[in-house]
Amino acid sequence: MDNNQNMNQAGMPQQAAPQQSMPQQAVMQSGPVYQQAKAPYPNIPDYDPNYNYTPVTAWSYFWYKILFAIPIVGLVFLIVFSVGGTRNINLRNYARSYFCALLILAIIAVVAFIIIAIIAIISGVGIASMFEELMMIM
Repeated sequence: MDNNQNMNQAGMPQQAAPQQSMPQQAVMQSGPVYQQAKAPYPNIPDYDPNYNYTPVTAWSYFWYKILFAIPIVGLVFLIVFSVGGTRNINLRNYARSYFCALLILAIIAVVAFIIIAIIAIISGVGIASMFEELMMIM
């Protein structure tokens, strides 16, 4: 007999089963496909998560608030940190918010003084005597 043909138990030549190819989809879905993570902030130049974006601790906020409360030196540090004197973005944003709060309080004080002056002028009382009366009440 021919060695190229396979025989079954009855001695009849056995035909080779046609090989079925796996569908292309089954091969592709054999396991999960993972995508490579993108950079967290691709548009920020010189991104360094260990330096630029380190969080400011609660004690740091406390000490910076005390520093900013010092009359002249605090204002200088506040302006320097607000315009970019530090590479820590959280500290820069805190200094900017503190500076905005000071500006708002200054504007409120100026508006209050103008209103008091207008009331004093309309009532015919001098501003000095009006403040003396306020001090006597307190």
